[in-house]
Amino acid sequence: MKKIWLLLSVLVLSFAVVGCTPEEEEEDPTEKDVDIALALTWQEELVGKTVYLTTCGQADVEIVQNILGVAGVAETAYTKDNLLTAAEVTNGSVVIMVVGSSGKGLGAAGTDVTAENVRAQAFASKANLGDIALIVVHVGGTARRGELSDTIIASALSGGDLALVVQTGDADDFFTDRASDTAPLYLFSSASKLVPAFKVLFGIE
Repeated sequence: MKKIWLLLSVLVLSFAVVGCTPEEEEEDPTEKDVDIALALTWQEELVGKTVYLTTCGQADVEIVQNILGVAGVAETAYTKDNLLTAAEVTNGSVVIMVVGSSGKGLGAAGTDVTAENVRAQAFASKANLGDIALIVVHVGGTARRGELSDTIIASALSGGDLALVVQTGDADDFFTDRASDTAPLYLFSSASKLVPAFKVLFGIE
């Protein structure tokens, strides 16, 4: 009987030792890759095309304009118009749309969330028809999310060909859940990290 108990004890101890053996730390499934270089398919995607820079929500477009400047993109390489309409954009063009609402910005521009959402939907519709390419940019983090912003962002993403987003704005997977193979999402640790992406798009060494 003692031998049986001894054998059982050894087996239990063996399982305990195995259970305590250090294992490789599993990758956190919620962790997202950031600051990844754009795929080669985007190399010089904007070269030789008419490019527009606009905002739906009237926020952060100046930040993106500064990023373009740091990337070496001349202001003559694109047309900036905060109230640009889809009807004004010629077929074959590329629209860089900065999304995220600001109450102050909306008031200064003499517009509102409803009107901005209509603009975003019009651009998305034109992009879905294949008439234009739509690059959606969000650099405002959590400050440019919420009731004022999310409807507009969702409308823009419904027609987006590419989304460039500062990761804090995707803390709740809002962008991740709306990304697709046809509209890839790239996350960045900060707004300044978008510089290499725009260099790729504009073919700047």
